[in-house]
Amino acid sequence: MPREANLKPNSPHPFTPPRVRIDADLAWLLRAAFASDVNRVPSNRSEHALQLARATQLSGRVAARLGAWRALSLRTLSPGFSEDYYANVAKETLLMQAEQRISELAARLRIPVVAVKFGGLRLAGAILLGVRVAADLDILLPKSYARTFWCALLDAGFRRTNSREYSHQLEALVDPHGAVIDVHTHLPGVVVEKGGFATADQLVAHRLVTPAHGAMLVPSTYVLAAHAVAHALVQNRSTPQTYSPLRMLADIMDLRQTDLRVVEHAARYLAPELSLTCASLERLCGVLADGGFDGPGFDGTSEQTLLSHCLAARLDFDYSEQLRAGGLADKFRDGSSTTEIVRYVADLIYPSESALDVLYGPAVGVLRRARRRLLRPLDLFIRGSRRLARSVTR
Repeated sequence: MPREANLKPNSPHPFTPPRVRIDADLAWLLRAAFASDVNRVPSNRSEHALQLARATQLSGRVAARLGAWRALSLRTLSPGFSEDYYANVAKETLLMQAEQRISELAARLRIPVVAVKFGGLRLAGAILLGVRVAADLDILLPKSYARTFWCALLDAGFRRTNSREYSHQLEALVDPHGAVIDVHTHLPGVVVEKGGFATADQLVAHRLVTPAHGAMLVPSTYVLAAHAVAHALVQNRSTPQTYSPLRMLADIMDLRQTDLRVVEHAARYLAPELSLTCASLERLCGVLADGGFDGPGFDGTSEQTLLSHCLAARLDFDYSEQLRAGGLADKFRDGSSTTEIVRYVADLIYPSESALDVLYGPAVGVLRRARRRLLRPLDLFIRGSRRLARSVTR
């Protein structure tokens, strides 16, 4: 049978990833990133451990946890861990300064703004400084105010990025200091009322937000957790190259610090087909907290499958490409428009330069960048042929 990379309703195994071998460095990384008793995690200066941490976008988290929880000098790790930690801190500072300016503008205009993803986690006090990779600042506004506020940001000195608009968000903006802002109109995958995805109005009406500062609102812990799950396992399931599923695990593990049953409660704000996945995710979080993911009681379980998916999505190139190719089938199944399907195919065959860097590593020089772009369609064809051949022989 061919391996499927899509969510399958009524199955505790929504993904069928290849088995990921957890060697000593990967085991250390998982414990350093997620174990409750991080004091028992030894230091590790292995370059392989650093490579794994960077590939899974966990290097800054490891440095933050070991440094903050154990008061250790980051010199006990490979230098790259501290570099990534301070890069996270710098980006976080940039984004939080932008969030302050957005809050002041929203207060003047009397428009409610909900901070989601990184901004929501940070304002809720759920994450440590520098623990999380953050590329941009995401805010959710009532649909009736979204375009008005987007224009107000332009008038306040923010600039257009000429990036694509999506059904759930407007064109991204960038502030004068380089912070990228995404203005959302709903949260894909998160359900508060039947008939559509969660909006700012619905969150306010159901008392699922609390004031943070100024006009900024923060979603409840359960909505933050639901959005993390939907963002990683539904919205970005076909693009793990740009968003590591391990970041979702990290967010959930941090939110569990305030409520151990956060995933169970978050499930009520997700589509029914994700409920079994949430059960597996809750058990996986317990396993990761205990650091017991390499025992016989873990082998063959749905939580092991979920962990293998999160790891293979970033560490197994073939599986990552399989997920990316599977996104086309998702577009047809979800009833996407012809324009959206054409755009997806174009992005699959001719990714952006930054996406090519993620897929194949950075390329230096015009000729090398042109060569990998020209060879991309051939690479897709070869890998697709190999997957087809493997499926036929099974």
